Formats: sequence, structure tokens, C-alpha cells
Amino acid sequence: MKDINVGVADAFTLPEWCAPPTNADGVIFFIADDGVHGKELWKSDGTDTGTVLVKDINPGPASAFSTDYCAVPRAVLGGAVFFAADDGVAGLELWRSDGTAAGTMRVADIHPGTNGSNPSDLMLVGDTLYFAANDGRTGAELWKSDGRAGGTLRVADIDPDQSDQYHSPTQLTNVDGTLYFVARYGSTRNGPGGGLWTSDGTARGTTRVTDIFPNEFGAGPSELINFGGTLFFSAFTALWKSDGLSNGTIVVKDTNPYFIGAPQGLTAVGDTLYFSAARFQPSLQLSGRELWKSDGTTAGTTTLTVTSSIDVGAEPTGLVAVNGTLFFTAMDVTGNRQLWKSDGSARTTVPVQQIGTADPFSPPTSLGVAGGSPRYGYSVRIPVCENALQ
Repeated sequence: MKDINVGVADAFTLPEWCAPPTNADGVIFFIADDGVHGKELWKSDGTDTGTVLVKDINPGPASAFSTDYCAVPRAVLGGAVFFAADDGVAGLELWRSDGTAAGTMRVADIHPGTNGSNPSDLMLVGDTLYFAANDGRTGAELWKSDGRAGGTLRVADIDPDQSDQYHSPTQLTNVDGTLYFVARYGSTRNGPGGGLWTSDGTARGTTRVTDIFPNEFGAGPSELINFGGTLFFSAFTALWKSDGLSNGTIVVKDTNPYFIGAPQGLTAVGDTLYFSAARFQPSLQLSGRELWKSDGTTAGTTTLTVTSSIDVGAEPTGLVAVNGTLFFTAMDVTGNRQLWKSDGSARTTVPVQQIGTADPFSPPTSLGVAGGSPRYGYSVRIPVCENALQ
């Protein structure tokens, strides 16, 4: 489509775990380095001439975005995309852009000075943008914004005694107008997890739903997703769901009681929730990740076997929904990683096209959706798989 960084240098260097670029009314916003301006905000309408630098936020060769920080624009509010950027003056802060240089500006200087507030986990709920940020006084906490400096406020000081950035609210998720997130606090702050929380945008309405494992190790929820108007998530080796109440937060299915392989890649496609999880073979003392599906019930949560390679498993990755079909990469019985698709049955879970190499640990990555077609490896290149998907 366009050689942004002319020559052999890469234009895309964001982390592989970073989310795909943001689609705002048919215009894709993304971060790229053209070799002149550093890593800056770009947009594209899918054409060469329509793929342009929006603004050199951090003037000159310096970058507004760090390679170790996922700053891809994540939320669209009032015709603008929101993201975290560093202009070289105020540090990493909350920004907005309407796609023009003049309309690209810092929303608020939450942490005055050069350190920045490091906004993360941006999530839109109604007309309110929620995110985690550190104002330099109360540590990383839950914030909200209506897109104006005066409307950018801290929602609650969840952990008054904690000032560590790494204990900020994470995995902010909108479930039909209710905000859910994970946060560490009190005795769980030093553990690897945290508690499940919900918020209505007020301090009083920001409450802890439950601790999955209420101890200092705090193996907290992950992979939060809205599935059919209910929050589903992964914790330890099980698939969970919650209605926002402690007694309504329950295990749907323990996918592996042998303490191996938490559900990953939760992806909703219509009325089916897909994910990958380990399936342990007790007689062989071996396990491998396979594709699972769920209708939200225990009985309806089952495996969709992709490969008979018991010692390794299919290892599905990059799950993405495209027009009612699940696409993902997985290994076949020969150990080659391919692009697969599934409509929820064993018969329709089939390979689409060989892509990448025979190395099972060098897969195509970062599948995303643009214009209804799956695309992969955007951090390196964006070939379109349209012919294979017809």
C-alpha cells in the first residue's frame, strides 16, 4: 500500500502484544516511523496518497511513542481518537486527534513536569473515556475524561497507600455500559494478580466485586471480555463469568484441573466464545494447547481439536472474529503453522492457507480486522488474505 520508511528499515516497531490500529469511520490510525520524524501518529484510508503523517507530536527525529509502550489509539469519542503520547515537554500524557495536525492536541497535563502520567488501558463507556494514570501524588489510579482538560478527573483512589505504577487498574472492559477492571490493593498489591472491580464513574460507585484468590499471591482475572452482555474472564486454569456481584462471579469451566494452561485469547464470535487452553493427557503426562468454544455454560464449554500432535498441541494464537467466522493461526499434524478458520464445529475448523515458515514457534502474528478482511503481522507488513478467505 505504501512504503512509509523508504528502504530496508521497518516502519512498524511496536510490541507484538499491542492491539491492532484503530478504525475510526473507515480511517485507520496507527503509529509508524518514516525514518525522519520518529514514531508518530499516522492515518490511512487504504490508499498510497491517503496514508499520511497526522502530526509530528514530538518535533524532529525524536519519537512521541516508545517501542516498549503500547500507545496505539484505542478509543473514538466525539469524532476524535484518544491515545497516550510524549511531545518532549510534558512526558507521556493523554492526547486526542481528529485526523488533522491542528486537531491533534494534548487533552490534559495530569502529571505536571516531564515525567508524564503514563495513561494506559483506555476504554470508552458511553460518552466517558476511562483509563489508568499516575498524577505523581496518589500513584496509578482510575481516571476518566470527556475529552476536555476540565473534564479529565481521577475517579477513585483505590489504594491510598500505593504509589507504584505497576499496581494501576488494568484490563478496563465495557460490558453493556458497565466498566470492569482489575486492580491490586492492600494485601494483593504485591501479588501477580488483583481483584475484580467495577465502576460507575464515581468514587462511591467504584467497588471491588471479588478476589478470585484472596491472598497475597492474588492470582487475579485476565482476558476480560463482554460476551452476550456478561463479563467473562480467565483466572488460573478456569473460564469464569460475573454479573458484577460477588456471589454471581462463578467458574464456568475448569479447563485443566492439573494446574496447567490458563484460558487465553478469549474472542467472541456471535453467540460463541472461543479461546485456547491446555488439555492435559494424564496417561501420557503431556499437555498442549487446543482451541475451545463456549456458549457460556459448563456443558457447552468444549474443545475443538485442531491437531493430533498430542505432545505439543495446536497452540492456537491470534484469534480474531471476521464477519461471523473465527480466524486464528495453529499448527497442523506436521508441525507447520497455518492460518485456520472455524464456524464452531469440528467439520468447519479447517486450515485456510499456508503462511509463514515450517517453524512452529515463528508464526504469523497480530491478526486484526480492517475492511472486513483479516490481516496479519501489521508490525512488520500488512499483506491481505482476501483471496484465501473467499
